[in-house]
Amino acid sequence: MPLSRKQEIYRDILALSLPHMRNGLSNVVHVFWWTILPRRRRRFARSYYEVAELVHGLSDTIFCADFTEQDFWFLNVHARAFLERNAPKNITPYPVLALHIQQLFAAVPDELRHKLNWPGPTEDWSWVIINQEEKEKMVARLFPRTNRNDGDESAGGE
Repeated sequence: MPLSRKQEIYRDILALSLPHMRNGLSNVVHVFWWTILPRRRRRFARSYYEVAELVHGLSDTIFCADFTEQDFWFLNVHARAFLERNAPKNITPYPVLALHIQQLFAAVPDELRHKLNWPGPTEDWSWVIINQEEKEKMVARLFPRTNRNDGDESAGGE
């Protein structure tokens, strides 16, 4: 069964958030972060908490294709708090998360819009989207195909 637009957005939010938190916290395992991080680096640790706070309830609703009360709780409480408490300079994936929240607001059916307590993000985050060609170039630059042989002669095959 294909995913609904809501489920695609939640999937994208989780696909961005979980590695962000894992990568950022991987060097502070088994110790208290405030004992090893200098004061200026603690805001980064705080950013991982803020992202976790945003996404912690998505597992309850990602499998339902339609909008539920949990979705409106996410948009009205968690998404709003995340956007109001944070800024792009403090959280690396903030612009992309703000764009996804904006897309969720746009995906809410008209007959359910009365359940939203606020208008959603007002800033234009559409600049975050890159076209497919730019994305493919970026992926090719970051992950060269030197050790793979997918039948492509230029990929380092014999």
